Amino acid sequence: MENQGRNDNEKNTENSRHQKLSVIRPLELPETKNSAHILLAEDNPINQKLAKMMLIKAGYQVETADTGKEALDKFITSSGGFDLVFMDMQMPEMDGIEATYHIRKWEAKSIAPSLMLNGKEGEDLSTSIFELTPHRKRVPIIALTANAIKGDKEKCLEGGMDDYITKPINRDILFEVIEKWVSSAKLSGVSPL
Repeated sequence: MENQGRNDNEKNTENSRHQKLSVIRPLELPETKNSAHILLAEDNPINQKLAKMMLIKAGYQVETADTGKEALDKFITSSGGFDLVFMDMQMPEMDGIEATYHIRKWEAKSIAPSLMLNGKEGEDLSTSIFELTPHRKRVPIIALTANAIKGDKEKCLEGGMDDYITKPINRDILFEVIEKWVSSAKLSGVSPL
């Protein structure tokens, strides 16, 4: 009888553990996953395939670019419609720093005027140089690099990038960075700079 009571307690403990896991598991996944649109700019086909597979398996929408120029073209064509960009530092045609420079330049021209009024709310802006576009936010750009050389991170940040990941890509770090930049930006409407 005593063994029966112990077995019932073990079953109850096991059942409550499963119930707790089923309650916790959905909370571990950010709600923004299925709607997050990521541009992955990586010229190495193996690195690109691995990163894309990790991102898609986690529920993100992913577009890829093999060069910095292609990444820039896709970004502009989408009117900045990405939630995050992973940008390899060394790519053919245009490196990651140059592509980031051009993206930031495009964003500066294209961010909706309501975000750039700076106290001009009462003025007639119909003859303004601002163009109304659907782009309304600064998109986080995360550097991907095989180099962990001192000063590399600073170079990326000075070049307009927001964060930095070294290769080979660590899955946990990759998702921490996404959580940091995508989730907080979607919740607050701004990048966590």
